[in-house]
Amino acid sequence: MTRRLGAILSLTAALVSAAPALAAAADDTPLQHLAWHPCYDHFQCTTAEVPLDYRDPAGRHISLAFIRMPASDPAHRVGTVFTDPGGPGMSGVDDVRYSGSALPEGIRQRFDVVSFDPRGVGGSAPVSCFATSADKQRFVAGLPPFPDGPTDETAYRDAQAEFARGCADHSGELLSHLSTANVARDMDVLRRAIGAPAMNYIGYSYGTYLGQTYANLFPHTVRTMVLDGNVDPVQYSTGVGDGLLTPAFVRNNGPSGTWETLRAFADLCSRTDQQHCALAGDKAPPLKKITTALDKLRGHPVPVTIPTGSGVLSYADVVYTLRKLLVSANPQVWSVLSIGLQNLWTSDYRVMFALSQAALHPQAPPSSLDNSLEAARAIECVDTDNPRLPTAWPAIARLADLRAPYFGSDWAYVTLPCATWHAADSARYTGPWNRITPNPILVVGNSYDPATPYRNSVAVSRELGNARLLTLRGWGHEARGRSSCVDGHETQYMLTGTPPPAGTTCAPDTAPFPTT
Repeated sequence: MTRRLGAILSLTAALVSAAPALAAAADDTPLQHLAWHPCYDHFQCTTAEVPLDYRDPAGRHISLAFIRMPASDPAHRVGTVFTDPGGPGMSGVDDVRYSGSALPEGIRQRFDVVSFDPRGVGGSAPVSCFATSADKQRFVAGLPPFPDGPTDETAYRDAQAEFARGCADHSGELLSHLSTANVARDMDVLRRAIGAPAMNYIGYSYGTYLGQTYANLFPHTVRTMVLDGNVDPVQYSTGVGDGLLTPAFVRNNGPSGTWETLRAFADLCSRTDQQHCALAGDKAPPLKKITTALDKLRGHPVPVTIPTGSGVLSYADVVYTLRKLLVSANPQVWSVLSIGLQNLWTSDYRVMFALSQAALHPQAPPSSLDNSLEAARAIECVDTDNPRLPTAWPAIARLADLRAPYFGSDWAYVTLPCATWHAADSARYTGPWNRITPNPILVVGNSYDPATPYRNSVAVSRELGNARLLTLRGWGHEARGRSSCVDGHETQYMLTGTPPPAGTTCAPDTAPFPTT
């Protein structure tokens, strides 16, 4: 055994053995009284103090923002369910405020729904990477979704390195304590604070990674857990021997998931009429139209003027917009997307430019404390392994594009700031992922999910120590709000702890396009 290999194995053993000790540290955090107060009309809010570093429970503490939506049938209340909307970097407080009603009615009736802004996010010790909001606006306005050619590559790399330095300058020590494992420890502190004897949890997208982490740090406290739109924890965190060669979201199958969903979108278009999908109804296949339009735009951005303003539409803008809108699978959204793509094929760029502006510059909810850009990178960069040589990224992205056309670069460059990140969290969790929970965890996967493809959910159902897979034969990111069949199985599972039979599948209530 070489000295280097021995050192690596020793470090790995130390980190694995440290996980139970850190979980115990969360268990030992003193119980605190939570002063819930009315907020946002019919919700309740509070804050909780948790250690910044669970290895130093007497040291610096941070305040976390929580929200509760009380059960609508309190006489038959079962308990509390925690939720996380994903991201990372998304506000759980905002999610319950604006989307809590999307949870199945049977769950809302019988459970108090609790969520929170994870550490580093929104109202919970937020990460800051800019001196002023104007500095942030300039950074966002000047940065394409990913570089389109060698000239863009240098400028993009320099901008992301400067962003990483800004996060270190403005957030300092906080950056070294933002791992999902620490968020899981925070969640268990609150579980104990509200007097819940066991954990009920629903996580979406990145929220599945939080659930997977919690279930392996605190397996015996899990009563029920629904994981919808799954991150593969092995691939996302470290990969299998390729963590320093392949960016995290490429390992997590983002590019192939988006490409497969685009192909499914085009296939549905080919089987409907032009009223529903503008790409339909002539000799050129929809997928051919899309790829031809994208190839024509690559390296050749075009100026565009629409009534609300003017600007330049780039290849990267369109690819990013496709990724964002394929998430929806909403008939109205996909119909408008088809119009933008049909017009793009005929060199009319106006609709796609308007769509790209909405995708690139989304509006935060009113009164939101949105710092999702900063928080997402800060959490990802301490949770995941990534290549450490910034100049290697272009070749890595091109290889990803060969495996999943168009979307390889888009996903690969998401974690480029991690190549020069100035912090690491030694308390992060990287497995094992197979600790056994008292009841099976319900893993929900969607056949054509552009962000967390179905193969991830299949893998998670096998990687977890006790899990059951529920399949939605549908489109879009996550099964949430798409199928009364899925809602029914999730509700029954949350109420009883019993998952649906192995091999259960559901259909969506509405298809994106009616097909023949």
